[in-house]
Amino acid sequence: MNAILGCSIVIGSYAAIFGSAELMYHRWKIKGEITRKFVHLLSGVMAFTFPYLLVHFWVVLILGIGFFLVLRLSDRWGFLPSINDIDRASTGSLIFPFMLILAYFAYTYTGSEVYYYVPIMIVAFADAAAALVGERWKTPNTKIFGATKSIGGSLTFFIVAFAMTYILLFIYDDFSINRMIIYGIVISLVTTIAEATGGKGYDNLSIPLSALVCLYLLDNIVF
Repeated sequence: MNAILGCSIVIGSYAAIFGSAELMYHRWKIKGEITRKFVHLLSGVMAFTFPYLLVHFWVVLILGIGFFLVLRLSDRWGFLPSINDIDRASTGSLIFPFMLILAYFAYTYTGSEVYYYVPIMIVAFADAAAALVGERWKTPNTKIFGATKSIGGSLTFFIVAFAMTYILLFIYDDFSINRMIIYGIVISLVTTIAEATGGKGYDNLSIPLSALVCLYLLDNIVF
């Protein structure tokens, strides 16, 4: 696809996502924690289109840095409260663009879509599902490196991460069922630990990084 057209679609789509969140926050008075998760989830879903819309790594790099600057300025100057009005310190939204850059680099370096989609989809779906379960259904909590995590949330993260990994491997790789199960268990376990220990939004980097390391080691050492 033409680089300019692809960039225009991506920028327009993210503008619509952030605009919708602002509308939800200001007009319908939906809490910042909820609108932030709304942006988090849809941003991850939109990122699914990057390999089709953005065919060059340098385009993703420029867009990622641009999004980071917008998010950094919004945090500093107080606009975009739909993602910044939360009762805790978090750098998750600022790290998100660099996660996309990292995953896209891994995809272009290896030539495998799995290296892009697995880390992105785990962050988009498993992290969001874990947060929803942890907040809605009160389960026993545990404290890890100063961060409070619910057992139910971590279990949900593991299950969703396993499902996403298995489905993506089934779609993009010709693996045996046993191999897909092994990949799913290893990646889900390691990323669950990364999520549990990565407080203040740093799990947006530790989760995809750990997923990529697992994929590389499994591909090149175990198998």
